[in-house]
Amino acid sequence: MKSVKCTAAVMAALMLASAYPIVTSNSPYTFGIECSAAEASLPAPGNIKAKIKDNTVILSWDKVDGADAYRIYTYDAAKKKYVKYKSVTGTKTVIKDLKKGTSYKFKVAALKKNGRSYTVGTVSKAVTAGTAKSDDTASVKAQKKSFKEISLSAKELAGAWEYYDFRYLSDISRSGSYDPSKKEWTGSGYMSSIQVIDNKTAFIVYEDTVDWVDLNAASKKLGDASYKIYTDGTDNYLFYSFKNGDGSNTYIFKQKVHSTFEQVTDTSLLEGKWTSVDFCQTDIDKNSYDPTSPVWLWDFYMIGAEAANNKMTFYYSSGEKSSSNIGSNKIGSAKYALYSVDDDLYMYYQWITGDGDKQFYVLKKDK
Repeated sequence: MKSVKCTAAVMAALMLASAYPIVTSNSPYTFGIECSAAEASLPAPGNIKAKIKDNTVILSWDKVDGADAYRIYTYDAAKKKYVKYKSVTGTKTVIKDLKKGTSYKFKVAALKKNGRSYTVGTVSKAVTAGTAKSDDTASVKAQKKSFKEISLSAKELAGAWEYYDFRYLSDISRSGSYDPSKKEWTGSGYMSSIQVIDNKTAFIVYEDTVDWVDLNAASKKLGDASYKIYTDGTDNYLFYSFKNGDGSNTYIFKQKVHSTFEQVTDTSLLEGKWTSVDFCQTDIDKNSYDPTSPVWLWDFYMIGAEAANNKMTFYYSSGEKSSSNIGSNKIGSAKYALYSVDDDLYMYYQWITGDGDKQFYVLKKDK
């Protein structure tokens, strides 16, 4: 049997755990006290990569068999040591708002859940990521020169595309000369975003409504309208031909970078309060859906929920509420699924209407 070394204070805290639940401050998914085993039970994650994009680093690594979560460490120059940064359940995370022209070092360790505590595996070797300088004019010029049309599969299109620019272009084939650093229409557009949720479906979100359209990546069609994808070497842009009474114009959307959404099966994570953030009239129980870019931007009938004592209570805008027992994959008779992204947790709850239609509410766990 492997021995575990814990301080007296930690042991005392473990004895009181039933009366005082302990939650670490780094992540809403890391519960309990971490104790380092004398002999690490899990190996260090391998193939750690740090992809740089502006002032953002996309950190990824290979899955470790038996791991329940992963802890990311970052080097603190002032303390001259690595410190805990955050914990995630997946094998990828996005680290945002980094300083330009700065070098960062990261390490990753696998975590194994053991009751109310976690055993920390072997910490990986460091990976270094350096952000670009803000005045790197050579890099800007290189991006402009590389602006060209590319093709993306339905899987690569999946996720959110946010409004970026609007052009009075009747022919989007001329967009090869477009300079993404110089927008024409900088205000908010009538279209606010495009959400591609699977290999054949997309939502186009407007100021006051939403269209559910078919996606055909092979023929580059969103519904009846055509689109083209361009890149500046760093970001991808979707040029969408928008037809109205005045003719054809072009909306431009920028692909949103986000972490992979990992499904979570630990029902104890339901405990607490939830707030409705989205509503979709189709099946969105897919990793390609991006809950941080909602489709339904207006009032919700279900405004929130709260889980306690193995029951989920839903609250409605009418002032009513309802409660149901929580099962392994159902709340009452309706299915649900939990997904995590970075430090946030989302619940996809199947909403069944009086007509029997299956729809989905998306709720975000309050911190």
